[in-house]
Formats: sequence, C-alpha cells, structure tokens
Amino acid sequence: IAARGNYDLGQHAAMSGKPMDYFDEATKKKFVPHVIEPAVGVDFYDAKVKVLQEQIEHHVEEEEKSRGNLFQQARAADVDLEALGRQMAARKEELMKFADAEGLPPAQPATMDSEA
Repeated sequence: IAARGNYDLGQHAAMSGKPMDYFDEATKKKFVPHVIEPAVGVDFYDAKVKVLQEQIEHHVEEEEKSRGNLFQQARAADVDLEALGRQMAARKEELMKFADAEGLPPAQPATMDSEA
C-alpha cells in the first residue's frame, strides 16, 4: 500500500485552482484528504472486487433488516426508480456544467428534518 498523503490532491488543487479541502463538522477544521493507493497490482484486482462486493451485499442485508429502511420506503413509494435515476443523472450533469463554468458556492451545512 502506498500512502500518498495529501500530495495528489494538493497538486491537483495547485494546478486547477480549485480547492480540494473539506470541512469536518465534528472538529470544525478544513483538511485535504490523504490518498492511500493499493499497490498490489492487477493480480489481486479480482480478489479486491470480490471483497468489495461481499461488503456491499452485507451492508444491504443489514440495511434491509431495519424497519422503515430506505429500501422499504422506495418500494412503498411506487416510484419508477429507473426514471428517477435518469432524472438525477441529468441534473448532476447540469450541475457539473454549472460548477465548471461558474464555480461552486461555499458549502452550507444542513440537516434533513423528517418531522418538519
């Protein structure tokens, strides 16, 4: 494993002029994430993907066990999830074009209140 530190994102920020830092709400500090690069090569690619698949499947199983979970809510909503996915992808593309052209405003912390 190669611990790249924040060199890669720091260089990207310097070259692009776009900040790569994040604000941690818990510590109230900005930081540039560190990159850890697995250096095992192609030979272990299939094994890594298999482990990732198992972790995702386990997470989905755990999520489906809880009552009122996201999956149950989506099924009960009777929404065309394929169409919703296409709409979300199109909106993302619009926002990415806007961000490239205009830049992004500073992030504003927000919470979602389901009781409101």
